[in-house]
Amino acid sequence: MKRISIVLIVLIIGCQFSYAQVTSGVVKYTKRFVTPENTTNKPSFIIKRFEELAPEFEKLRFELKFSEGKSTFALVQTLETEERASKFAANMGGGRGVYYQEGNIRLHQKDVFGGLFVVKGQVSDIQWELHNETKQVGRYLCYKASTIYTVVNRKGTFHHPVVVWYTPQIPVSFGPIGYGGLPGLIVELNVQNMKFEMLKISMDPATKVHVKKPIKGKLVTEKELSEIAREAMGNFGR
Repeated sequence: MKRISIVLIVLIIGCQFSYAQVTSGVVKYTKRFVTPENTTNKPSFIIKRFEELAPEFEKLRFELKFSEGKSTFALVQTLETEERASKFAANMGGGRGVYYQEGNIRLHQKDVFGGLFVVKGQVSDIQWELHNETKQVGRYLCYKASTIYTVVNRKGTFHHPVVVWYTPQIPVSFGPIGYGGLPGLIVELNVQNMKFEMLKISMDPATKVHVKKPIKGKLVTEKELSEIAREAMGNFGR
């Protein structure tokens, strides 16, 4: 059940008036691995491998562009990100391909299983729980929200907690790796020991921001892509 206080509602409404001119912008994010406090369920060699990749994570920059109710989120491509280790770091915990949001529409364009796909979904599918916890991130007052990310594969069904911090001071409902639908920009996202953090934001009204919808690739649902994955893995094992 969603929980939200009267104080938060008042703050959100106030911020919407204060930042009524915010219609477009570009947000830069970093990404890093966070060593889990409880390592019982994670083999030590996996944790060691992630920690060794720390320099590769430092090279990564992701960019969220938003304009007129639409947004895209993707890795900023450089020569360094084409290196094998950097590609591995970019793909872990989300970040592969292009994420697009418009209204209740969510699209994720990615190259997997030897083909290009556009996975469709709905923002309303994300069941957020809003909390009254706050923290200051730079000059922005942020609120906590959480949800569950479910993964189904041959090993079973796994539920991963997702924790985000969003700020009503920037009243756009976008965030990293396809998460959105909150009453403010997501400035920090934590999932599967990966943390996306806002590094910089530019909201210059004089700068035109172009948001391009990904159209190349086969349009599928998450369920359909899972079926394709099972078939691909089955063929691989033959």
